[in-house]
Amino acid sequence: MMDAPLIDVVIPNRNKAAFLPRTLSSLRDQSETRWRAIVIDGDSTDGSQEIFAAAAASDPRFVIRSARPSSMTGLSIYRSWNQGLMHVRAPFFAVLTSDDLWEPHWLGRAITALETSPNAIAAVARAVSAGIDDTLNGPTLACQQFESSFPLCGSGQVLLNSRACSLRALLLGPIFTTIHALVLRSCILGDG
Repeated sequence: MMDAPLIDVVIPNRNKAAFLPRTLSSLRDQSETRWRAIVIDGDSTDGSQEIFAAAAASDPRFVIRSARPSSMTGLSIYRSWNQGLMHVRAPFFAVLTSDDLWEPHWLGRAITALETSPNAIAAVARAVSAGIDDTLNGPTLACQQFESSFPLCGSGQVLLNSRACSLRALLLGPIFTTIHALVLRSCILGDG
């Protein structure tokens, strides 16, 4: 039996099988291993379900949850997130979209920052876009806009209180542009 996870990672997916091996590897390669992956697949037809089934068969931290599509075209990304968030039980949570990657120390560093800063509700990483040949193209536009609203100095780490985070998120664009770059306290799910 698996110990209670420290962080629940919601993985929404619909027909992204080509990206899944690398995405799942980036989760498995995390230095913080106390995670549980909550997979929400929107009736994929491209082999995604088989990839997830194999992951769950070899690693009990992968939990497959089903959600019925809301239309003929499948489950919307927002409905997938919401379905996954309903299953969050760990103290922290994150969303790893099925075509994104995390650096190996991301979860560990984010959780450490949140544990040492009890007033912080989220840790955010710089989202960097990569080309098809894995060339790094620098921070995404949404990340550049977000960062321009506060000064970075020293270590490049900034702690933001919930009011600052909410205001910047509202003013600088939709949350889906950086959802994969956030680790949040699960207690906020009860607030919203």
